[in-house]
Amino acid sequence: MRKYRRQMRLSRRVVADLTSIDLNTIKAVEAGNGMMSSLTTIADALELTLIAKHAPKTDLVDGLVSLRKQQGFSVRALANRLEVARNTLIKIEAGDDTRIHNFALYAAALGAGLTILPAQQAQKSFYTGVGNESGYHGWQTPPEIFVALEKVIGRFDLDPCAPSDVAAAHAKTVFTPKTNGLRQPWWGQVFMNPPYGREIKLWLEKASSEATAGVQIVGLVPARTDTAWWHNFVVGQADVVFLRGRLAFGDGTQAAPFPSALIFWGYEPEIATMMAANLGGNVMYGTSSTVHHRV
Repeated sequence: MRKYRRQMRLSRRVVADLTSIDLNTIKAVEAGNGMMSSLTTIADALELTLIAKHAPKTDLVDGLVSLRKQQGFSVRALANRLEVARNTLIKIEAGDDTRIHNFALYAAALGAGLTILPAQQAQKSFYTGVGNESGYHGWQTPPEIFVALEKVIGRFDLDPCAPSDVAAAHAKTVFTPKTNGLRQPWWGQVFMNPPYGREIKLWLEKASSEATAGVQIVGLVPARTDTAWWHNFVVGQADVVFLRGRLAFGDGTQAAPFPSALIFWGYEPEIATMMAANLGGNVMYGTSSTVHHRV
């Protein structure tokens, strides 16, 4: 929201005049806080639209409800998973006003691809925020990453968050957004390139849990060492290869706006060392002692 407002060269004061919403509320909405009614009012004034790109219906709420039912969640089960009150989800599905945080959490758990776009914009774009900020699954891992991984590890048994184009997957079994790998058991050697929005913490939590059960997992994630999910599910639990430069996702024509890292849960430290040698980067050995090794 803030990005598009700035692109339009509008101050918050101008938006306040357009919407009759006070400045503090506008600031809160741009930070992901506040109520959905405020967000939609501001979006309408700026000719922006909130959409769920992976929902089967164009109406936002109806599409989310349909997506929940497709994935086999009851309202109670999803509420328990998100650790929110059942009535919170009932209000969301009834179209009642609710907090932005709760609405976004609900959509992220379903892999709905929730994002804000200009009302006239139909084309999806990773670099205008879709791939970086939403639950979008469709951006393929750069092929050189798979070449290097398969050279060291071999072919993976499972990709639990594969793009919808399963032909592009590099694993014997894949789960797409429709089959929702967060709800499935994992086994063998797993590769994941999870959606990079708020739900990424759910994927890292799942990886950490599965690794405790003996599954070996490689994750390609943004190198966001300042986040809670990094400290909760990476530090002290996995070896990390910080990749040099910025990776090019999608069609490979433009670098991502963030650095990336490969996370290794359940592997011997030598695997991370070999991967750093193949790709270039720095290794942080998290499973034994915190040692930094430059390759």
